[in-house]
Amino acid sequence: MSTAPTATTVASRRRTERLAGAAVAAAGAVLLVAAFAIPEPVRQSPGLGPRVLPLVVSVGLLLCGVLLVLTATRRHDEGVEEALLREDDDAVMELLDPDEPPVPLRGLLVVLALLVAYALVFIPLGFVLSTTLFLGTITTFVDPRRWIRNWVFAAALSGAVYLLFTEVLAVVLPAGLLG
Repeated sequence: MSTAPTATTVASRRRTERLAGAAVAAAGAVLLVAAFAIPEPVRQSPGLGPRVLPLVVSVGLLLCGVLLVLTATRRHDEGVEEALLREDDDAVMELLDPDEPPVPLRGLLVVLALLVAYALVFIPLGFVLSTTLFLGTITTFVDPRRWIRNWVFAAALSGAVYLLFTEVLAVVLPAGLLG
């Protein structure tokens, strides 16, 4: 026995998807501004500078957020209301995945706040500390039962990426308090 989503459920899901897309786009925009604030080294080494990866990631986030908003809008416009008006349960269920829970607003706001905080402390704290704090906090938020594993993962990944960029790619990353 399937339960057909109501117009309220459809509107709520659409609003949540648009809000999630807008939050991702906003995070991308904030990180894009922060990426432009990364100073170029005085002595430019051959290869890519320290801004390239943050710029690519932030533009990618911005574009993905816009795409999420557009997809949620287009999917709605392509037939959700028409299917509801016809009370065609199968058509509605094809447009909405009932097994996919809507993004909880609290979680979305926490992730957005963590991204903004990460962008703000990136230069003062440095790459390793700020990235460890960001990854440790966000993974512990997602899975609080495995907090030790989360923080070990965050520190190990931050250190490995720092070594990869500074030693192998010769990209200067902010040292912050550890420098």
